[in-house]
Amino acid sequence: MKRILNRQGMAFLSIMLALLVIGLMCYFAFRSTKKNPDTANKSFIEGAGVDTSSYKGILDSTRKVIKAAEATRAQ
Repeated sequence: MKRILNRQGMAFLSIMLALLVIGLMCYFAFRSTKKNPDTANKSFIEGAGVDTSSYKGILDSTRKVIKAAEATRAQ
């Protein structure tokens, strides 16, 4: 009986080890694909002319951008 349990325990451990290796490979693969997602957002915001130096500057320049967009849409 002990021999059967030992084999089942070893099979369980080998499956858990395989899952651990696969999990680590996935972790490192997906971590390396996300370099810096904020870079695209930052460049888009700066390209739109939004001042990011202060909170008030963000609000004011965002309002200006929205008004400009509404004006072009109305034409």
